[in-house]
Amino acid sequence: MSSRLIVSADDILKAVKELEEFEKKALSEARKRDRAEGKAPRETLYPNPDLKPGREIVLDYIKNPERRRTPRC
Repeated sequence: MSSRLIVSADDILKAVKELEEFEKKALSEARKRDRAEGKAPRETLYPNPDLKPGREIVLDYIKNPERRRTPRC
C-alpha cells in the first residue's frame, strides 16, 4: 500500500537541515553587523527565547511514536 503523504519524513528532515545551515549563516552575518555597529554580538538569531522554533515542533512531531493518534492543530 502506498503512502498518501505528499511529503515524507525524510523530506522534512532534509528541509530542517537546510534551514539550520541557513540560520547559522544568518546568525554569523547578524553577529558581524552587531560588531560593526558597536553592539555586543547576539547569542541567538531570534531574541525571544520563549518561542519554540518551527523546526523543533516538526521534529518533535516526527519523533513522537504516537503521532498518528495525536490531533493535528
